[in-house]
Amino acid sequence: MNVEYSYRAGSQCVPVMRSMLLRTAVSVLFITPLMAYAQHGSHGAHPPMPDQVFFFQCERIGNPSDRVEVVLDLPSTALPGNLNQAVRLPWNDEPITLKQYLPSAVLKQNVKQVPGDQGAPAIRLFIKGAKQSYAKWLISNDSERNRLTSLVANWRYMAVENETQRKDLLDQYKQEYSLTPTLYITSNRESIRHAITVGSKQSIKLESPPGTIRVLRYFPHFGFDEETGKAVNQSDNATNPAVELEINWNGHEEKKWIFAKFPGFSESSESGEPLKIRLDCPVKPEREVPDFLIITTALTRNEVWSRVNDEISKADLSLQQKIEIPGSRYSFRVEEFVVSGRLVEEYMMVKGKKGVPSLEVAISNQDTSKRETLWLPLGKSKVIRTKDGPMRLSFSSQPMMPSKGHH
Repeated sequence: MNVEYSYRAGSQCVPVMRSMLLRTAVSVLFITPLMAYAQHGSHGAHPPMPDQVFFFQCERIGNPSDRVEVVLDLPSTALPGNLNQAVRLPWNDEPITLKQYLPSAVLKQNVKQVPGDQGAPAIRLFIKGAKQSYAKWLISNDSERNRLTSLVANWRYMAVENETQRKDLLDQYKQEYSLTPTLYITSNRESIRHAITVGSKQSIKLESPPGTIRVLRYFPHFGFDEETGKAVNQSDNATNPAVELEINWNGHEEKKWIFAKFPGFSESSESGEPLKIRLDCPVKPEREVPDFLIITTALTRNEVWSRVNDEISKADLSLQQKIEIPGSRYSFRVEEFVVSGRLVEEYMMVKGKKGVPSLEVAISNQDTSKRETLWLPLGKSKVIRTKDGPMRLSFSSQPMMPSKGHH
């Protein structure tokens, strides 16, 4: 199956915004020490046993009791199958559909060159070690597909239109871990930017329609106490920033956690008018590794900025130029550069141990209300935005831990 992602902007480059730099997207690859388990052909899993049981799991982030788990309805997990299995969510009228199961699949990426107004700048990153290598396309203006996270380094790729935007982005890169947590609140009629004062309760007044948003708590390292099921702050390190809000607006009242790592919160009132709230703040990686930002300016100049042990350096970057990764035996280079590209992801069946069991899922898009598909490799999760807040979808061979409210 092919899934195409087309990214459109007002021009070929993306205007610089503060939120572009911040680590608000869930990392899509975890590499040990380099390869992606689920997304690279040379690393797979043992073939599933015919009588093995697989689970699809869904949970609302910030609401530990809102969990759903179902067993895949398969005659045999050793064979591919069309499921069309509906999963109903108690908190949402739109069911999730489990569409297709592949017992051994790999994800293949490619980028098509398209006219400038139909795509975005893209690079093919190649990482090489003594015994293994890995390649991945990065798209400049998509917060999930413009980055790669690993145990040896982190990479991000961005594009700006001119030198002024480049300088603004460089300032943000230098200061990104010291920025003040800020709420961005938008409706069809107004837009509010509110800096959070950590440690104090604050109220934000909404004018049209009238209402208030109260900031109750800010946790730099959000987590749950397993015994009590209550939200706790696990440390002062901003590894999972979250803010608890009390919302009273347009006839709608609720308490809600907003997460920097999982952007995208939208509620519809009785009139159907949306209110969107986003937490914009630094998200520090749990493990300090070299951080690289590759940037394209005016579609012509490529650079690499790096942060190693809190020291920042910058240099021009040519195609095929080898860059050593400090503290490791790995290096990387940019193999290809596409001025305007569209990402195509193809999921393919493979034989042997090269692939992993994978599940195709269909779910309604928050912004368009259209059904969209995504793939979940076994043992992996993906966080998606919905009108009810962020949800984590998982494909697992293990059931969830029993908990109160488990469905």
